[in-house]
Amino acid sequence: WNQASGGAPSGARTTAYIKLWQQMWQYMKTNCTIMPLFMFTPNSGQGNYAAYYPGSGYVDITGLDFYGNTPGTYIAQSNNGYSYLTSLGKPFMLTETGIGNSSSVGTNAGNNDTLYQDVLANAPLCCAVIIFSQGWAIPNQNGANALLNGESTALRLSDLPGGI
Repeated sequence: WNQASGGAPSGARTTAYIKLWQQMWQYMKTNCTIMPLFMFTPNSGQGNYAAYYPGSGYVDITGLDFYGNTPGTYIAQSNNGYSYLTSLGKPFMLTETGIGNSSSVGTNAGNNDTLYQDVLANAPLCCAVIIFSQGWAIPNQNGANALLNGESTALRLSDLPGGI
């Protein structure tokens, strides 16, 4: 997020966004001992994604943000970014999500297992899902146990190397 990234930029805003992204990437490459991964993750449904994509050499992962009970269904619909972003040959993630909507944020507002099954069924190229915290957090919702313990495709904390 930055001042050039709001909405669907065009013209000077698009150029500024791409230039800023590429400058940040070059700075990190020059000054960091370990190069971080760069994720291009526009808000789902904004459109015009190709106009401000900074270039394949500057992006490691693509993804979309979306909140609601069926993110896989939504992002797979035309003009919501999934088709374009998965065509770029980069890993695709649902980079920020949570079930329910702004009026239902809180304990048991939705079902995480339903969210997970929807992503599996409708966004099969999605390699990871990041659930936002606070009221959206996995433990605060229905289906947390099924999501965290029932699926062999779900990555659990115990699956990660020690020391992370």
